[in-house]
Amino acid sequence: MTAKLDHTIVYSRDKRTAAVFLAEILDLPAPTPIEPFLAAKTDNGVTLDFMDQSTGVAPAHYAFRRPQPGHHYPSVCHWRRGMRTLQNRVALVTGSSRGIGAAIARLFADHGAAVAIHGRDRAAICTVAHGIVQGGGKALQVAADVTDFAEIEAMRHLIEKELGPVHIQVANAGREKLAGEKPALKTPAARGPCASGLLRIHEMACD
Repeated sequence: MTAKLDHTIVYSRDKRTAAVFLAEILDLPAPTPIEPFLAAKTDNGVTLDFMDQSTGVAPAHYAFRRPQPGHHYPSVCHWRRGMRTLQNRVALVTGSSRGIGAAIARLFADHGAAVAIHGRDRAAICTVAHGIVQGGGKALQVAADVTDFAEIEAMRHLIEKELGPVHIQVANAGREKLAGEKPALKTPAARGPCASGLLRIHEMACD
């Protein structure tokens, strides 16, 4: 009798973020809730059952074969969950006190980055940063109006002082521009908080 892998449990600090992320990069169907799991099913029928675990998430490595049009051999996509692929990197995620921004910040922290949590609601910033630190990550709380260049610069200097130069920036904060409204950034030269040396990376690369 041939034994085949049916499923495995994947522990994560945020099962929804992890499951959706994996499904998107592998072009899998949307994960299915099977409490207490969120199940992502691969093309060969193996199910990865994602489950929340607030602490003690052990490093794990998964490799997936994907068909490569025009190539004899399939490509191999490596997923290093919890294996600190962003170690020694500093990430700034604006608008990360809640929602998508908070999920991105947590994902970066899970992969080893030191993350600057930004927003205007200091209580919400504190909650996200505290959760990252409690999970073994490193987070800095920063508050700034992203339309005010002086506040942006002050935030940048604080991040560089406490964490080091920013390698990764996610511009998640903003609002809809009203008809006829002029650009809101209060500076003669409109440039971001980390205009030089930004690292645009995709750690989840298939080779």
